[in-house]
Amino acid sequence: MIKKITILKDTREPTEIYNFDDFEDTVIIYRSMLNVGDYSIFGYENEIMLERKGLGDLVSSFIGDHRQNFQEMWERTEQSLRFLMIEGNPTEAFTGNYRSEFHPNSLLGSLLSWQIKYHFNWFFVDNAFSGQKAIFWLFKEFLRLKQNIKEAENESRINKN
Repeated sequence: MIKKITILKDTREPTEIYNFDDFEDTVIIYRSMLNVGDYSIFGYENEIMLERKGLGDLVSSFIGDHRQNFQEMWERTEQSLRFLMIEGNPTEAFTGNYRSEFHPNSLLGSLLSWQIKYHFNWFFVDNAFSGQKAIFWLFKEFLRLKQNIKEAENESRINKN
């Protein structure tokens, strides 16, 4: 059973957000310079990463120089489990209710194309509280599955002897 999760928060993420205060009994936060992404799990940095974007930030990530930076980040990503968490309303995203001339069809097309090309999953959350819950449960489930695999491997070795 997982008692505490040590979440790594990239040093480039603002200090005032995503501190998991509502999870203080089950989460320890360490700030660390991550190679890619904004969040990971201590000891599993090479296996799982999560990039957090607000809707406005996401839209600007597909425009101009920001697009190249965002693309290069995904190209550098070596983790097999990659997630893009978008903080915002999907209806606003896909109807163009944001401050940009970037067409909503281009936003959706870019997300879907890059999802295939760079092998990441993306999802929306309403706000920072929902985002912290999503990260917590995603990482907790990852650790639970890792633990189950390890236990199964140990049981298999015991049965062979």
